[in-house]
Amino acid sequence: MIEAFIIALAVVTLVAVARRQQPIRLSTSFFLVLLTGVWLWANLRSSGWREELGGQGPPEGLDPVTRGLFYRGWPLSPFMFCPRRGMRFRSGGLEGWVLIFDWIVLVVALFLAKFVCERCCHRRGGRKYKEGHS
Repeated sequence: MIEAFIIALAVVTLVAVARRQQPIRLSTSFFLVLLTGVWLWANLRSSGWREELGGQGPPEGLDPVTRGLFYRGWPLSPFMFCPRRGMRFRSGGLEGWVLIFDWIVLVVALFLAKFVCERCCHRRGGRKYKEGHS
């Protein structure tokens, strides 16, 4: 269920970035979909940290999304900001904010990729037009 939520969030973000202000070229939309797919893969794959840290589960008191993604996430995972006392994790309050940071990374990456792709296509298209009408 958590995976479906994250996929839906990524798709909604992709659509919002792609439709912002002006339509985008097909090549740009393809690149944005590819970038979103890579972000989903990086966030939903098993990172191996759970096994590395002894198979310990997330602490009590976390929301369902943070709990489901406790050992996942890119560039950061919630467990990285969860304090450990003894051999157990304790909820510190920053775990959910890590997921918001991951989402902000997606938004910034998509906007940056859109800007670069559209700028490159605009320059290339302008050059072809000038060469044809010289």
